[in-house]
Amino acid sequence: MTGTSVAQPAVGVADTLQDLLLDRAGQVQSPLEQQVLSFYLNRNFNLAWTDPGDIFLVRSVMAAAFEQGLRPLDYVVHGEPGTSQFDLALTTMLFRYASDVRTGRLRPSIYKDARLPSQNFDFAPALTRALARHRLAAALNTLPPTQPQYQRLVGALAFYRALAARGGWPVVTSETQLGFRLMIEDPSLAGQVPFSPDELQAALMRYQERNGLVPDGKLGADTLRELNVPVTMRIRQIIANMERWRWMPAELERRRVEVNVPDQSLNLMDGDDIALHSKVIIGKKTTPTPIERTAAISVIANPAWDIPDDIAARQFLPQLRRDANYLAKRNMSLIDAPPDAAVDWRKVSGGHLPYQLREPPGPDNALGRMMFDMPNPFDVYIHDTPGKALFQKPVREFSNGCIRTEQIDRLVRLVLSNDALLDDALQSGVTQTLPLERPLPVYLLYWTAIAGDDGSVGFRPDRYSRDSLLLAKLDGR
Repeated sequence: MTGTSVAQPAVGVADTLQDLLLDRAGQVQSPLEQQVLSFYLNRNFNLAWTDPGDIFLVRSVMAAAFEQGLRPLDYVVHGEPGTSQFDLALTTMLFRYASDVRTGRLRPSIYKDARLPSQNFDFAPALTRALARHRLAAALNTLPPTQPQYQRLVGALAFYRALAARGGWPVVTSETQLGFRLMIEDPSLAGQVPFSPDELQAALMRYQERNGLVPDGKLGADTLRELNVPVTMRIRQIIANMERWRWMPAELERRRVEVNVPDQSLNLMDGDDIALHSKVIIGKKTTPTPIERTAAISVIANPAWDIPDDIAARQFLPQLRRDANYLAKRNMSLIDAPPDAAVDWRKVSGGHLPYQLREPPGPDNALGRMMFDMPNPFDVYIHDTPGKALFQKPVREFSNGCIRTEQIDRLVRLVLSNDALLDDALQSGVTQTLPLERPLPVYLLYWTAIAGDDGSVGFRPDRYSRDSLLLAKLDGR
């Protein structure tokens, strides 16, 4: 954007800018400060903001940071244009905004069990080019994530804020209020007052499906509770999810697995299309499924379960202390114990087992008939399970963090693309590793606000209190 130039700075202003920056150069600098210094070094310490139109544009974008779920007060710039202090302040705030809106105000490390690829973003080169080519507006427009889900949440945030400004929605206490409540988030009901029983039930089922509830068309306790979550809480859920979306890579691999833990579901993705959808069982609140990006490198047919030490100590040691024959009854063994070793389990520390417990392959093995080998620091895997009945429960928080997958057979066959090889391996009854042609990216994610391409938004429970922790951190910055 161009306009009438600000009066050129007096002699010595550029030197003052150089002095301001070089005075800091010998100090320990943050990545943001290093980017600012690099930006001005490439400009020979000339002022960047001499065009009133550019200044207005940058200030306008930062003042609209609330549209991205950010706080405009974090990017306020004071001072007189044309001075070194103002120029440096505006550049610093713009770089801060660019980093916050692209990669997040916080980092995944606020959760002790989150590992996502590092998102390093340096706006300096793009800003230098944009100013030289008078394309500042285009450069600023590219800062927010371009992921469709993120962009839909931007629209959802505006929609729910507008609802809040109009007073939100009424508390539903009976079916007589239900139609008017549903109509607020379901435009297809508009103009149908009074609602017929069939229209009302269909709208309620749409609401239930959108929000991960049992779509029975009944106003039960769970549905009533979700309907009466205040709109202000929905706004904060959207803001938390926008922040987590900013932690994601700018481009996702075309073929990948995405597990949405709050939704208790898994999708095999082909670009933006879902090639397979499956219910999953996720970690208990005491053993939550982490947030991470890893990759499956092989399928293991008839896996043995080498029980992690913490699970063995927590779940199996009490049984071993009570019953010396417990391992034999469970068809389990100690794979690194001396022959005929007799272990006095009453003397074993509760925090660590001296030997590795193994459950051999078989119909009762906790991993089922197949699993994906996806090395990761949390030792969580996507696998089968003998406990199929649990998939019919609406709340499926039963695992030690792993992802038990209802459609595991179909998933493995789609990924492996060799049914005969898999069938032979399974029928052998012995553990076999079947390498994938190429690693399959796997994302374990935590989305509690899911925006549809039709403008609708579905919400999920904050099962592990990740939203509340993230929002507290954002509020406290």
